Amino acid sequence: MSPSSREADVRRIGRQFRILRERSGRTIGQLARAAGLSERAVRDLEAGRTNPSLATVVSLADVLGANLNDLVEAARQSEVVSDYTPASDQTETVDLTRTLPSPRMRARIVRVQAGDRAELPANAVFGYVLAESVAVALDGEETLLRQGDSFHARAGVLQGWRSQTGGRLLVVEAVADHAGSAGLDGGQETT
Repeated sequence: MSPSSREADVRRIGRQFRILRERSGRTIGQLARAAGLSERAVRDLEAGRTNPSLATVVSLADVLGANLNDLVEAARQSEVVSDYTPASDQTETVDLTRTLPSPRMRARIVRVQAGDRAELPANAVFGYVLAESVAVALDGEETLLRQGDSFHARAGVLQGWRSQTGGRLLVVEAVADHAGSAGLDGGQETT
């Protein structure tokens, strides 16, 4: 087994522990206390920055009610964690997060046309003008943004966008979490 293969295994195991912890509704601190570990140890394990001892893995699995065989098998069969999207000048909208199983954010590149009726983000949003210019309506006020300009808005504030020149916009939208709230709501925590 090569070092890069071992590193990938450690990252996959860490991801599985994070998934199990989130499903259990525990915070990193709660899991760490229950398992007799430091918060940093759990955080580093979930991020794949450390190769945990067998005792650590067993302790975490016990607290989370996980079977070690199932945990290892799930890590070996984990979903796609990286992807690429080839450039396209022909497509109206390119979804950049299409292969992620449960993204926390939705990222897409939108070609804004004159009179366009593109799907507007429903949640908190960040936009960055990649090419040309785009007029953005935020809370009743329209502002012309040029290449390199950006905007961000809370849920419901973005009312539309248009472009006379076929502007391209990178749009990153918060996605509702499992509890039904859209995180990233303009800097405010949601519960």
